[in-house]
Amino acid sequence: MSKSTSDRYFLNDEQMEIDPTSEKKPVKLKYHAGGRWVDSKTDKYMPCYNTSTGAVIAYAPRCRSGEVEEAIRAAVKAYPKWANTAVGKRVQVLTRMKATKFLTSRSERGGPWKRRR
Repeated sequence: MSKSTSDRYFLNDEQMEIDPTSEKKPVKLKYHAGGRWVDSKTDKYMPCYNTSTGAVIAYAPRCRSGEVEEAIRAAVKAYPKWANTAVGKRVQVLTRMKATKFLTSRSERGGPWKRRR
């Protein structure tokens, strides 16, 4: 049975391969809505590649329509306050959010950024 055109880039859990470098399955990403990271209820994920090596480094969810609507509602609600925030502050918030998510996902995968005791 062939995959439909809309599904050809998406994988389910059984199709996700172990990364040969780390010898672990790449992390499944969450979506962000309303100031929180949320696990998607989908069973379809798209691989995210390291462009310099071609290795799959993560899987992004193909969010369900209700999850997309949730993210849109949260964005519409947050927009007025965000639009009135100074550009420098917005950069700080996004950088901190990206760094926090990256470090959290690396420590969950056993990466080199685990806290030393």
